[in-house]
Amino acid sequence: MSDSDDDLLELAGIGSDEESDYEPKVTAGRRKTAKRTIEEDSENEDEDEELNPEEDPYPLEGKYKDEEDKMRLMQMDESKAESQTIEKGSTSKKLRTSKLSELKKQREKKSVKEDRKRKGDDDYMDVDDEDEEEDDDDADLKELAGYGDEDEEEDYYSDGYSSSRKGSSRPKAEFDQSQYRDATLDEINNKIRSTRSVLEKFLYRDEFDTFIPGTLVRVNIGPSKVTGRPQYRMALVEEVRRGGKPYKLFGKPCNTYLKVSQGDSATVVELSCLSNSPFTDEDFDSYKKRLSASTTHSLPTVGYVEDKFNELRNMSTRRLTDEDINRMMARKEELSVYEMNTAARVRKLGRLREELQVALEQADRQRANTLQSEISQLSKFFKGTQNTSKLEQINIRNQKSNQEFIRKAEKKLVETKRKQLQNNDFNDPFSRLRTNPKVFYKSAYKEDDNTQKSEEKAAEEKDKNKIKNSVFRREGIDALIKDINIDLNFDI
Repeated sequence: MSDSDDDLLELAGIGSDEESDYEPKVTAGRRKTAKRTIEEDSENEDEDEELNPEEDPYPLEGKYKDEEDKMRLMQMDESKAESQTIEKGSTSKKLRTSKLSELKKQREKKSVKEDRKRKGDDDYMDVDDEDEEEDDDDADLKELAGYGDEDEEEDYYSDGYSSSRKGSSRPKAEFDQSQYRDATLDEINNKIRSTRSVLEKFLYRDEFDTFIPGTLVRVNIGPSKVTGRPQYRMALVEEVRRGGKPYKLFGKPCNTYLKVSQGDSATVVELSCLSNSPFTDEDFDSYKKRLSASTTHSLPTVGYVEDKFNELRNMSTRRLTDEDINRMMARKEELSVYEMNTAARVRKLGRLREELQVALEQADRQRANTLQSEISQLSKFFKGTQNTSKLEQINIRNQKSNQEFIRKAEKKLVETKRKQLQNNDFNDPFSRLRTNPKVFYKSAYKEDDNTQKSEEKAAEEKDKNKIKNSVFRREGIDALIKDINIDLNFDI
């Protein structure tokens, strides 16, 4: 099974990352040839040796080195585990590519021998058997090469998961009655579960908006407050909405959203919030509990699951025409502008305008209308970036107004000076005089020193005046003696 078959099976919930690779059942319709020569058996044994699984670096389920590696990935976060799984898939694909050339050489040798053998074995092999063997050879080559393009998806669903309505030999009454039975968790997981990776594969197809609503998805609602691990809820896709705010999906811009519901509650989520893992019993029980309280929703029946399964299979197996591919490329081109920087967008806009001018000169109205539509789309993107901040617009407008006012004032001043020079009149009393400012510095240290000196001088002058005005200076020593009181007591 090719890589694209694995991705396509995920659209119906088959072959998820946590399960082993899906092995299609061998149907009874495959007929073997009447005779197998010993030479053919030896060739098949040689081919099996070329595809020996021991040479695969990931022999366990095609994704793990051993049980220890499997347990380690299962304990990791889903996004990290998915990235490592993708890396391992690319490694395995390179290994298959290296073996492809050897297998082709063996096919060429085998075809030469079969041509010789058919000339003598026409009585034992009919045309149908020859076609079936050729189909087997082509399928092996495609599987080894890992063809995964969207136009190589005819074998999306195998006979092992084919609709139960085909080839059924039960009575009609019993058949109709079974279609109204509630679908089980395994039936939902295997047939109508949409995953993030596969939705991204079919995102740009025309049938996506019609067939994806009605499938079930596993939505990540954030980490648990108790355990801190991501929490998931089972939800029904109600509607596909395009043209929203772009976000990153596998590193690429995406503007598609899904309206999902759980009972009577509905919300809009990004495709990046969806899980690639299958629904668990806990998810299923929680979903049934919400549906039991709803008056408008119920569990899907077996008949509904079969019908939706057939729709998904028809979408995946339909051959893409040139018009389909052109429309898908146009949708991707519309989103590529979000990956460009400003300079690249400006260059693209200029190139589109030049092409529009050429189309108008050549009177190519269809081409001109297409280019005009692209220019309008790109211009809207520029308008959206300019209108992100109203305050920024006001600031820009005020700056322009101030610059214009200054320019006019300077122009008026130049005109006034020119007139003064012509009239030799510089006595305008209202004109501003040119002055040169002069700054005087005064040290605080000098001020403190002068204050201290003046205080000391004042104290000295005060002492001098006190001595000068004393009694001794005015009346002499006798005046001082006269004022002395002597206490004498005489005993007689």
